[in-house]
Amino acid sequence: MLASGGTLDKSERDAAYRLLNLAWQSHMDRLGLLRYELANARHCFAFPQDLIEGDEIQFQTTAGRKGRRTVVGYKTRINAQGTSWKRFWHFAIQPTPAFRPEWMVIVRTHVLFSEDGKTLWTTANRVQKARRNQCKNWWNDTWRDRLLAAMSWLAADGDAIRLDVGAEEPIVINAGPVEFDSPVSYLAPSKAVGGVAEPDELPEEAPAESDDDQQSDDDENDHDDDEEPAL
Repeated sequence: MLASGGTLDKSERDAAYRLLNLAWQSHMDRLGLLRYELANARHCFAFPQDLIEGDEIQFQTTAGRKGRRTVVGYKTRINAQGTSWKRFWHFAIQPTPAFRPEWMVIVRTHVLFSEDGKTLWTTANRVQKARRNQCKNWWNDTWRDRLLAAMSWLAADGDAIRLDVGAEEPIVINAGPVEFDSPVSYLAPSKAVGGVAEPDELPEEAPAESDDDQQSDDDENDHDDDEEPAL
C-alpha cells in the first residue's frame, strides 16, 4: 500500500514516483478521462461530458451524509458578434506522490474548458481567463466536495483506488482524505471575544450542497466575454 513503507533513497523515490504516475495515467485512460498536459510535462485528468450519467456523482460527504456534485457543466456565452455558444467546464484532478513526512498521494484540482464537451482548450491564457470567470463563486466546500466525489467514482464507490502495475499486488490508494482536528479556527469579527474564539461558539460544518441549481447557474447568459469559440 502506498501509504506505508520504510525510508527510500533518492533513486528509489524517483522510481516510485514514475511508477505511480505511469500507473495512474494508464488507469485514467482506461476509464475514459481526458489527459491534459500541465507545466513540466505533468498531467491532470478531466471528466468528459457523458462519461457519467448526468455528469453528476453521488458520494458520502465528510459529515457522513449523501451528497452529489456535477463534474461537467456549461455556461452559455455571447461573443462580440452577439452569437451564443456554450463553454463547457470540466473538473480535473492531478495526483502527486509525496514521501515526507509519510508516503501519500496529494491530489490537486483543476478546471478545464471545451466547446464540445470533449476537446479541451490548450491555450493557457484562455483557460485562465475562463477559470476566473467560472470559479469566482466556488468556495472551499465546492472544491472539496467535487474532489471527494471524483475520488469516490474512481474507487467505484469503494474505499480505495487500485492501480495495476503488472505485479501480483496493485498500488492501493485510499479514496478518502487524511482527516485531522485543527486546534485553531476562526469566527466572524462580530462573534470574537477579545480576538479569541470561545469553544462553544465554533461553527458546525455546513451541509453539503446538492447542485440542484447547477443547470440554472450554468445556463446563464454572460455578456462580458468577447472570446470567439474555437473553430
